[in-house]
Amino acid sequence: MYDSLSRALAQTPADDPARKGLEGIMNQYNTALNQLGVTAIEAVGQPFDANRHNAVMHIEDDAYGEGVVVEEFEKGFCIGDRVLRYSVVKVAN
Repeated sequence: MYDSLSRALAQTPADDPARKGLEGIMNQYNTALNQLGVTAIEAVGQPFDANRHNAVMHIEDDAYGEGVVVEEFEKGFCIGDRVLRYSVVKVAN
């Protein structure tokens, strides 16, 4: 459900009246996750960590450091140190 809401928000223009409703639903969803102790895994700009990230793409680009996550395709989640879902990412160099 999180991915579907994220994709819907990404595709809905800022001036579309439906966007406000989608943002409200996403905020409620995030609040529920937080109340359960679920936190999002930070990915973009972070060093690749095989314990938290699932790399599905690799790019060679001198603009990024070695092993830095440059794009996140799916958000990852954890409770404490336990990963519920790995972040699906693209890694540089």
